[in-house]
Amino acid sequence: MKENKFWFTLIEIIVWISISIMIMIWVWAFTSSWIKNITFLKILLNQSKEEELLQKNLLDILNNNFEVISNFNTWIILKSNNFILWKPLIYDFLVKTSTWECQNDLDIKTKYLSLTNYNPFNTNPISSLLTWSYLKNEVYYNWTKIAWKWYFWDNFFAGIPQTELLLNNPWWLTSKLSTHIISDTWNNRIIYLNWWKSYSLLDENNGILKPTWVYYDSSSWSLIISNKLWTEILKLKSSPWTVKPIDIIFKSNTDFNFDKLILNIKDNFLISWTYNTWSFNFTWITKSIDDTVSNTTTWITYTFSWSKNISNWNDISINISSFNWNFDWIWNNYIDLNFYNWNTLVYNKLFFYETNSDNDIFTLTDNSFEVLTWSLNWNYTYISKNLAWDYLIYDYINKKRLNLTSWAITSIAPPIFEKNTTNYDLRIKDFKTSISSWVLNIKIDYYKVFDCFNEKDSIIKTMLIKKSIN
Repeated sequence: MKENKFWFTLIEIIVWISISIMIMIWVWAFTSSWIKNITFLKILLNQSKEEELLQKNLLDILNNNFEVISNFNTWIILKSNNFILWKPLIYDFLVKTSTWECQNDLDIKTKYLSLTNYNPFNTNPISSLLTWSYLKNEVYYNWTKIAWKWYFWDNFFAGIPQTELLLNNPWWLTSKLSTHIISDTWNNRIIYLNWWKSYSLLDENNGILKPTWVYYDSSSWSLIISNKLWTEILKLKSSPWTVKPIDIIFKSNTDFNFDKLILNIKDNFLISWTYNTWSFNFTWITKSIDDTVSNTTTWITYTFSWSKNISNWNDISINISSFNWNFDWIWNNYIDLNFYNWNTLVYNKLFFYETNSDNDIFTLTDNSFEVLTWSLNWNYTYISKNLAWDYLIYDYINKKRLNLTSWAITSIAPPIFEKNTTNYDLRIKDFKTSISSWVLNIKIDYYKVFDCFNEKDSIIKTMLIKKSIN
């Protein structure tokens, strides 16, 4: 009988099955290890991306002029003092805690870092038709974009169409009936929009530097302006007024020495008197018997017998109570204040001098300025009115409100701001902030790898950032 060679013996079958099982186990182990490594590398890659994003966002904020508004052990609020295109002004870093991420123990807490950036003022619409977004730098009327062309520039001419208007960080809007007023902050001017055309109302030539909030007061035909760089609140008015003495009050934004001041009277203005040192009254400036005064029909020079100093915390006043002058017609006049030291100009500021007006701030030649307050130490930006004579200014960062009539400071609840929040997908072990010797220290311990079963198997790295506070 012939032997069948196609049949396997029982031993051969067992050996073949055993070898197949070993190969399958080896392939499974290799594939499982490969998948695990790929997953591990993906986690590391994602963590690295989040780490780079967090570090970049922190450095973007801290590389600019900033200040610390609030600082606690586990959170910090920073304020940018730069007007940066497309960037908000306030940055709030805090740690958020969550659970239910580890299936082996749902009570294990994991922490993540969150960044909320917003602007410290209320963006409620001026009217049902006029709205805007500060974060997007867009202005709308009836949902049609009327200003901002997605890039900024300072080129401006009267009568430019609103849809062609180029702005640079427009801060706020106010309205007088159908005429809308915009503070074009970084361009140092205030613009008004009328019949789809754009016109300049005020600029650097009028002493406007970084205007923020604007508010039109219809009861007094006035525009209230937060002139940020000079830390003052101005009232541009066009109501009828009588001639008044020279009474200048200001606060310098820098320290300087001087030995001469010149009051230059500008635009259709003639001085009709001769003055001496007794005509002048100062605060924080000491007169001497050896001082001298001279004047022409357009300027007055006061020369001091020795050098003087003004500090940035002094509230300076210059008064000429018996001032006499003539003007050619109804027109706006200016007092150009100049301080010199050894014939070198060291400080200059322009003041409006009041004349008769026509109750319309848009007829520019007869407007005048009144300084409502100066030397504002906080972050006042928003202006409102309580009574006919009572203006209120708001500091949403410190949650304070100042009454300009009584100088009473009260606490306020912050409104709902336009804001963006970024939650970083980066598990945090610890987040600490501290300030020492005017240096801000931020220390972030985060998990490069987090192990729910055994924290000892987790990989922890540290991000340490130090920045000087301006």
